[in-house]
Amino acid sequence: MLNVALRVAIAATGRTQKDVAKRAGINQWRLSRIVQNDVTPTPVERARLARILGKPVQELFSEAAGRP
Repeated sequence: MLNVALRVAIAATGRTQKDVAKRAGINQWRLSRIVQNDVTPTPVERARLARILGKPVQELFSEAAGRP
């Protein structure tokens, strides 16, 4: 199931997944898998992504975040 909140937050910045991944210190493949909910981000990855995207961690990675 797609993490809709994360995908929307990335799109709202006007940045590419590649740019966001680079800023978060992870590779683009891993960010893509996180957005697709194929892998679980580490707590550090969650915090970095939330900071970069200007959103609370809970807003991006709660159970409800994946729902449209």
